[in-house]
Amino acid sequence: MTTNIILGVSLSMLYAVQALIAIIFLFSFIPFPVSEYTQHFFPMYRTTLQPERDMLFFRCFVVLACAFHVAGLFMSRRELDGVHLTARLKRICFWEGSLTAAMMVAGLLLLSYPQAVFKIGLALFLLVAVLFKASRPLVLSWGYPKPRHFLRRGLQALQVVPAEALLAGIGLIITMQVGLLLRWRDWPVWVALLVGPAVFMVLKKLGGRPGAWSGLKDFLLIDGILTLLLAQAAWNIHTHPDRPLLAQRLFRVLTAALIVHKIFFPEIDRLLRRVWQAALRMSPPSWVRPDLVLPVFFVLLVYVPDYEAALARMFLGEQFHHTNAFIMCSGWAHISGCILNVDVISRYGTGVVIMLSEIAHRFFGGYSYESVFLVVMWGVMLYYVLWYFLMRRWFQSLAWTVIGMLLAIKWQMFHTETFPFIYTYSNQTPIRCFWDVVTAWCILRHVETHRSRWLAAAGITCGWAIFYTTGDGVYLTMGYGGYLAGQMLTSEGRSYVLFRGRWGWRALLLYLGLPVVSALAFFAAAVGTHMLTAQFWQNMGEFMKYYSSGFGSTPMASSWVSGNYLEFLIGASLPMFYTATLLIVGTFLFFRKMEYKQSFIIFIAVYALGAYHYYAVLSNNTSYYRNGVIIAFLLCFWGWYGFKDWPARRVRKIQLVLMAVCLYALFTHHNFVAFPNIFNVSSKPMIDPLVAEVPEGRKSYFNHLFISYPDAFKLPRNSVGETDEQLVTEKDFKSHEDLKEFYRREFDFTKDARLIDGLVPPDGKVALISSFETKILIQAKRKPFFYYFEMVNSRPRRMRIFVVTHLYTVDNLQRTLSQLEAEKPEYIFLERIFLAKQIPQAYLYDSMNLTMLLEYVFAHYEHFKDGEFLAALKRK
Repeated sequence: MTTNIILGVSLSMLYAVQALIAIIFLFSFIPFPVSEYTQHFFPMYRTTLQPERDMLFFRCFVVLACAFHVAGLFMSRRELDGVHLTARLKRICFWEGSLTAAMMVAGLLLLSYPQAVFKIGLALFLLVAVLFKASRPLVLSWGYPKPRHFLRRGLQALQVVPAEALLAGIGLIITMQVGLLLRWRDWPVWVALLVGPAVFMVLKKLGGRPGAWSGLKDFLLIDGILTLLLAQAAWNIHTHPDRPLLAQRLFRVLTAALIVHKIFFPEIDRLLRRVWQAALRMSPPSWVRPDLVLPVFFVLLVYVPDYEAALARMFLGEQFHHTNAFIMCSGWAHISGCILNVDVISRYGTGVVIMLSEIAHRFFGGYSYESVFLVVMWGVMLYYVLWYFLMRRWFQSLAWTVIGMLLAIKWQMFHTETFPFIYTYSNQTPIRCFWDVVTAWCILRHVETHRSRWLAAAGITCGWAIFYTTGDGVYLTMGYGGYLAGQMLTSEGRSYVLFRGRWGWRALLLYLGLPVVSALAFFAAAVGTHMLTAQFWQNMGEFMKYYSSGFGSTPMASSWVSGNYLEFLIGASLPMFYTATLLIVGTFLFFRKMEYKQSFIIFIAVYALGAYHYYAVLSNNTSYYRNGVIIAFLLCFWGWYGFKDWPARRVRKIQLVLMAVCLYALFTHHNFVAFPNIFNVSSKPMIDPLVAEVPEGRKSYFNHLFISYPDAFKLPRNSVGETDEQLVTEKDFKSHEDLKEFYRREFDFTKDARLIDGLVPPDGKVALISSFETKILIQAKRKPFFYYFEMVNSRPRRMRIFVVTHLYTVDNLQRTLSQLEAEKPEYIFLERIFLAKQIPQAYLYDSMNLTMLLEYVFAHYEHFKDGEFLAALKRK
């Protein structure tokens, strides 16, 4: 009986949630006045209604739904015989269900009356329902004067709770909806829609079997999962109001699944049991090689087949802003013969620019945006392949490896801050921290073989990582140092690190010095004797000083203040998780409660703590997922370690559930749905409103920063002498080919490259102040003049506004002016719009450094010749 009560209450709550979701969702189709909350929840639907047609559809639907509900009640009366209730209880149950149906019909009829009459009628019906329920103990006790009989019959009455939940949502649904009735007046229709099929079919399946109600546990589990997914789909519609199409489709599918499950749940239950048992026994056929198939699958998750369309989207979305800052500008400077952080600034590191640009130039058909995109993409794919085999080797479990990789890719590639897709931000891709997996491999091999050469290789790799991207290299070196410290915790570990004899502890100093020495060697190879100058090291640290002084930084509580509570809680808990892992593993190793091989986890935990510094400075919602693979690895480690002594069959069940959850979380995440890989449901994901994302509060991702730009900031004509700015959106393209054709046309600067080619010798430097500086110089095959290259932030070439300069400080401006004054280039090339004699006064405040730079140029140079987009000015 207790089980019946628990199941009945659980099922009632579950049905209440389903009804609430259905009410909110379906009500958005009805052209009746509804609550403000409903309008806010589904704002897109009510803008496209045809009231006359929808009203007719609604009235017909009302009649059919109520008829179906009442028919279900009468047909289920016979089925209640199998529940072993007294005839009196069955009659009570049936009449309560009938009363509920009558309330639904009466409520619909009262809709045509004034609101006051409706409320009075509704109150009367609710009063009758309450009195009927209150009279139940009296009816039950009639003829049973003794208290024990009354108690027995009263307890027996509780057995009808599951039947009531199935009959009409009596109990919790009715109680919960009392307050909602006055706001959503047509709710009974939608309750009838969900409850009607359950009334007849569920009882038909359950009623006549012994122990029938115990079968509700399986029913409740499956229905609960479907309800949870339904709620998530509704939530996605709410949180992505500008792009709800896929979530809407999923909502409809899940609603249909709920109804089908209610009708055919015994058959579905048997099928799922067979599938579950098969999964528990599952082993791949002999001809299938998981270690070949799975890496290919993970690679395909991040592979972009139509990379030119992706570049077109990056071009129209943000004009390659992040890609230029990370690699393109300094990469072209290196390819054209400049020394990084001597002739030209390299903001994110030295080695990453040299390595990626050289690979693109030598092996991918020359240096271009397309070749660099391919290098980054293939580097990301290689990164995940290496991590797959590392996890596979460490865990010795295919299941934990798959779980770890799914979590890693989902978090690292498809978190919130990667909108619209991660390759737009090359500096956020795993290519930035690529060498952590190589170092991890070296550490793992040292754990396995105890050979000092692997420890030395790890130290040298850390040095290369410092040269590659300095900040991430320092974090990696911290992990390397943590691993060495962990080796000192046990006599076994010390024997694998220290030399024998009196020179033993000097080995530790040797290993600790390897990253520093090797990093200096790599810098010396790249910049030569410039490494010995103070100016070089000042240049190296200049960009990092911006962040340490607060440039671009946000407080860690910003997520909480903006209402992103879950993001904040995860971000705040991560350092505690890393520290707890470090302390627990270190303590267990010290007291010999853990195997020596677990010392590898110390390296991972310390590295994770170091990398967390990035989020501590730039706390942008989910930017802590930049090292998502490390978080996934540590979580899987604790899962693997915690369950390793459990029965294999139980662990297999847990792993299957976790894999299913990870797959669902990945494939339903909106960033993944919008990602243009081979799994995309659209053939044109860059422009298809079904999947293409737009920024919150915007109508388009293309040109989203400029579509609503104030007219007060605009000049009469743009740099090509036109008034039309051609700020296109996704709706202006019918296919990817149209998109790519527009990209090729608007990103071609052949005429301006000829202008430069005719005025600057092949080995000369070009003083260029313009949007798309890198692309223009690549086409002109000339090296940049300015140390701060790129000088300005690009914007659409036909915009009638000035650009934003990257001269962030007065010192930056002074250094640029000093460079012009010292080297006195014969020609300076500007966008033609800069020649405007009158500019909006706001530019004197918003673009002070740019206007001061232009004042110097116009004071020392005069107009000489025009190209299509650029104008050449010659020194006076």
